[in-house]
Order: sequence, then C-alpha cells, then structure tokens
Amino acid sequence: MKEYSIGDFAKKLGVTVDFLKYYEKQGLLHPKKNSSGYRYYDVSSTSLVNECIKLKNWGFSSKEIEKLLLTTTYEKTVGYFEDRRSELLQQIQFLQGLVEYSENMSKSLPYYSGIDQWNIMKKEGFYYLSQSKNFELNHNISNIIKEWIKYIPLVSITARVNYIPESPVIEWGFSAPQNIVHEQMLPISEPVEWIPPMRYLEFYDRRILEDNPQNDDLNQVRNNMFINVNKVIEKYNLHVAGPSFFIVETKIREEGARYTYQKIYVPLNETE
Repeated sequence: MKEYSIGDFAKKLGVTVDFLKYYEKQGLLHPKKNSSGYRYYDVSSTSLVNECIKLKNWGFSSKEIEKLLLTTTYEKTVGYFEDRRSELLQQIQFLQGLVEYSENMSKSLPYYSGIDQWNIMKKEGFYYLSQSKNFELNHNISNIIKEWIKYIPLVSITARVNYIPESPVIEWGFSAPQNIVHEQMLPISEPVEWIPPMRYLEFYDRRILEDNPQNDDLNQVRNNMFINVNKVIEKYNLHVAGPSFFIVETKIREEGARYTYQKIYVPLNETE
C-alpha cells in the first residue's frame, strides 16, 4: 500500500498538517513513523480523517469528536446528536434574527440623514441589563452578561439616561426584545429588568463622537446626549415620563470623524 508523507497526505485530503497532528495526539490517527521520526500515512486513514472533518463541520467540539469516535456508547451518541440538534435550531433562530436585523438596518439608516426624523409610537416591552452606572461597572452580572453578549446585535447596546437635571443617572447596558429573550433562553433573573410597554418619542439621532472622551461631568454628558432630541421635546412641549433609552444602531467613520447612529426612545405621559 502506497505511503504518503504527512504534508503530502494533508494536501491530498484538503486539511492542514496541524489538523492531522492534533487528531493523532487525541489518539484517533495512527501514522507510521520511520527511524527518523517522520510520519507516513496510507489510504486506510482516509475514512477516519473524513469522519473527523464531518463531525467538525457538524459543529462538534474536538473533545466531543474524540468521545464520539473512541469512548461513547449508543445511548450517549444519541444524546450528543439530540443536543447538537437543539443547538443548531438556536443558531438558525439567531441567523434568521440577523437577517431581519440587517433588513431593518438598511431601511432605517436613510432616516438619519434627514432633519427632525421622529414620531410618537407605542413600543413593546423589553428587558434591560445594566452594565455600568455613572461610569462604574456593575460587578453582579458576570454570569448573566456572558449569555447576553453572545446575541449582540439582536441584543442591543443601550444607554438608559435620567432626563431630570437635578439627579443625572447614566447607565450603559443591553436591551433585548421579549421574543429574543425567549427564543435564545437568555437569563432574566436580577438584575435584569422588565421595561413594560409605553408610549415613546422615537428619535433618529446622528452625531459626532469624541475618539477619547474624558468628560465625567454627568450633567454635561447627559446634555450632550439629548442635544438633538431636546429641540423636539421643547418645541412641542412634550412631557417626559421617565428615563430615556439610547439604542446604538452603528458607528461609522465619515470624512475623518466618527458618527454614532442611535435611536432615542423618550417615554411620554400617556395623555399626550
């Protein structure tokens, strides 16, 4: 039977030398070695290499592949594939969400080029997770945040800002629609908050960002964030009913300046 050097064998099978060495180390491949230590493979190893490729492309981890091919039982194998099916269904939901998100982004970005692009609307309830408050990180969210950030941008980077001048509060965190939380089974225990449905002023805001902001004056930072939407609030004498939410859509560099594109949601009294 013809023998091939590890480099030649890897090339003919479409994998890397490191791929073959890794699965040899895991005890799956057993190349022959000459007196100088050089590895040689023959065609009998092809089937096992292809099986490793199949399971890898299927999404199984290296450890799972090792167990599936070496140590597992029938019952455990069935369990592995059932678990993988559940994971794939979650991934499909996530990818479908990304498609919808991309479509919505392409439709909404043109609004930012206009003036006074806003409307008053009823926004569905959503979940909010605070990551920092007044420039200090929240240390009680370590386990929860690991799950939430997996689903950005379906989970949105969101600031919550108190509009009241006498007691400015600025929080940065994440917001997620109810359907995303349920589909992806995101944890919603404390400190995650449920924000109920409300009437909001929805404002499309585009403004220049500082590359290295150093301002820690809460009033000044808050005023800068509201600088555009305030014109609408004052012009139409709208009455703010609570903290506002700034959902960051994207950040783009244009002609040497960085711009943030964000939707601002200002809660309004129900009577307006």
